[in-house]
Amino acid sequence: MDSNPYNCSSPVTGSQFFGRSDLLLSLQQVLGSPTQRGALIYGLPRYGKSSLLQEFANRLTDQDSIPIYWNLREKAPFAWEQTLQSLAQAMVEKVPGLEVDPAVEWTEAYFVADFLPQVVQVIAPKRLVLLLDDIDIPLDEDSHDDANSIAIFTGLYGHTHSNSSRILY
Repeated sequence: MDSNPYNCSSPVTGSQFFGRSDLLLSLQQVLGSPTQRGALIYGLPRYGKSSLLQEFANRLTDQDSIPIYWNLREKAPFAWEQTLQSLAQAMVEKVPGLEVDPAVEWTEAYFVADFLPQVVQVIAPKRLVLLLDDIDIPLDEDSHDDANSIAIFTGLYGHTHSNSSRILY
């Protein structure tokens, strides 16, 4: 019996990740472009999107970039404020010198107006590469509207896109 080389139970990286070099190259080109600040990878479940993002983060050895892989599915169901706090914590873990006041009230306004500018200041002259996975799931268990989370992250992208060239998605 032939063994199936594909792992459908969890994302794969390293030696288990093979093929899709064209997609990795495309992501690298987006990252290197002065005019493009984001890429969207979409597709059916279990087609390797998470593996692609994790492998890209692992291979990103560019000294000017700080990759952060963050999966919303692992954080849901959370309120939006908890989601922002979780994303901020992922940034704190990867960005030396970035700190968060534990008493801060996590609101979208604080995240956008105070926290992200602090990130940009601390990482300069580097760029933060946010690899956001599964952003199409509902943010809380009462909501069955996955468009809600997409709209929120699209708004976040829109704000950072117009205010900072140091954060890429």
